[in-house]
Amino acid sequence: MEDENRFGDIPREEKPDNIAESKVSAEQDFGNVNQDEDSVVIADEVKEGPERFHEMKKKKRRTVSLCSAVIVTVILVLLSASAAFVGTLYFVQGGTENGLGLSRENWQKLKWGLDSLRNTYYEDIDEDELIDGALLGMSSVLDDYTVYMNKEEAADFISEVDADSYTGVGLYITMDSEDNTVTVISPLSGSPADKAGIKTGDKIIAVDGISVKGSELEKASDMMLGEAGTTVNVTVIKADTGKTVTLELTRAEVNIDTVYSQMLEDNIGYIGISQFGINTYDEFTAHLNEIKKEGAEKLIIDLRNNPGGYLDQAVEIADLFVDKGDMIVYTMDKNGNKEEYLAQKKSCQMQIVIIANGGTASASEILIGALCDHKKASLVGEKTYGKGVTQTLIPGADGSAFKITDSRYYTPSGKCINEKGISPDVEVQNTETQDLQLKAAIEALK
Repeated sequence: MEDENRFGDIPREEKPDNIAESKVSAEQDFGNVNQDEDSVVIADEVKEGPERFHEMKKKKRRTVSLCSAVIVTVILVLLSASAAFVGTLYFVQGGTENGLGLSRENWQKLKWGLDSLRNTYYEDIDEDELIDGALLGMSSVLDDYTVYMNKEEAADFISEVDADSYTGVGLYITMDSEDNTVTVISPLSGSPADKAGIKTGDKIIAVDGISVKGSELEKASDMMLGEAGTTVNVTVIKADTGKTVTLELTRAEVNIDTVYSQMLEDNIGYIGISQFGINTYDEFTAHLNEIKKEGAEKLIIDLRNNPGGYLDQAVEIADLFVDKGDMIVYTMDKNGNKEEYLAQKKSCQMQIVIIANGGTASASEILIGALCDHKKASLVGEKTYGKGVTQTLIPGADGSAFKITDSRYYTPSGKCINEKGISPDVEVQNTETQDLQLKAAIEALK
């Protein structure tokens, strides 16, 4: 699944136990980091990640819902079934009492449009397709992360979220609404796309010679999937040079291991997080315990090309290092409703450097904001992507679904980084042959 923003910026998860109003107060002994059991998810998504991450299949929550990779118990908002919606058009007359809360003018315009298409189009019209098109059109005029999925797309999305691996080229893609292009958020490390040199910001304009637009993320994603060993030609406009190149990629099985680690020189432990999956907190604590046993006294957290994921997983990891009672992140909707996520655990005292780049987004930026605002870490590398909004998944009665941006999130200092990103304390660019960012991170810890 070429992970797209359109299906997931990563589903908005439920409030974890760290939410301000939570009564839980868990102390943690950091001689050995506790691996708490998964908290029950009550609502919906991640308040993150650019992300419909389409090619990349994300994992389920233990409760039910869908979004970027999750099946969670969601806020069930029944807009009204298609038949009921269409029927309303013909049984209720103008004014504002039209069952949809529309003005008389907009109600008449909507009825006029439907009547015109029904009466004039030269072939019979599939009413379900017409309504799906209307809902898709309505969502498309909003931000890049608000998306309508018909029941087939939603079903496909749900069927993909369980896998620990898939076959494809290994890309996170999204729609750039400014030019309606399929835009790369980040390649998966070691994937065919990564090995071919596809980078954050590259624009995919064709797959196997067939043009694709940003509004066709599903089409582009499906065309890049396929059996391992088969090839696909991807035409991209390179972000750094502006040149158009066609790359032949050989599809391969892409494993979705979210955490990896190693010991470096001078008692420095290194933990990389590729995305915030359903079990990333547990994986992270296991790796942290292991490198501490091996003598790690300082820590590098590598979030480069991490497009985000589950909000609760980023919050739980931040909670390992932020002092108990301090703010990790808060969200606010258009009505001023605020949800605060506070640290609940005893913090682990380690000197930390985080490495980031332009592919570091969403939940990754929440972790960075929490640790850097509280002076628990410094940031090395490049400015991050800048996704500071959250999404909620709302299922329809017929199996379709909306993923709707419902709030902005703010770092502890009150910054909303949407479309701005987070600038590093030490800016470093890698070369084609050297990881200068990692070298800078190591130097900062000496």
